Amino acid sequence: DDMEIKQMLLSPNRFSRPGARLAQVTKIAVHYVGNAGSTALANRNYFENLKAGVKRGGQYVYGSSHYIIGLEGEIIQCIPEQEWAYCTNSANAYSISIECCHPRVDGVFTEATRRSLRWLCAELCKKYGLNPLRDIIRHYDVTAKHCPKAWVDDPADYTKFLREVEKEMLGEKIYNSLQEMPEWARPAVARLMERKSLVGDENGDLQLSETAVKIFCVLYRDGVI
Repeated sequence: DDMEIKQMLLSPNRFSRPGARLAQVTKIAVHYVGNAGSTALANRNYFENLKAGVKRGGQYVYGSSHYIIGLEGEIIQCIPEQEWAYCTNSANAYSISIECCHPRVDGVFTEATRRSLRWLCAELCKKYGLNPLRDIIRHYDVTAKHCPKAWVDDPADYTKFLREVEKEMLGEKIYNSLQEMPEWARPAVARLMERKSLVGDENGDLQLSETAVKIFCVLYRDGVI
């Protein structure tokens, strides 16, 4: 389903919305926000307030992001996609940046944040002809900054997310738990889980595509499983 993007564009200014044109979009850069527990709106307003010329350590602060995804999965757009954001250092000229809120200092995204990020990344990849396995990058991949923290700490989960985006682009629903599945699918999957024929990954996620679930249901109905 299409998600709502709330457009709250920053005022044009030299510190957070310089208005420089993006030559070409070849990457999507994912970040996590600096303050655990902060909201998408608070982070957007922080970027807006930089226009006054905020100094830290005697230096002006430059910063912004094209999109911010909140703890409840809300999406705010701060910068038009065809303009630069000050977010990914040397990749600013060719990337669209997405900042993600997170509840705790471990930087792990909520399921709602992850779902919106997955959808937004899939939409941007389709729009710009990008390959999610190659073209969705972490801030870490550009500068070695520990950002987004959870995906630097757990690169396997980052790779898993890229595959989720790939599946989202194909338009196929992915089920990670029995509770997420429609009623008609649960008996077959439950039987397979009881037999340990079907186990989740290290996080317990099943990662079953809609097609796989339908096949299991046919096998269950025909008494094969």
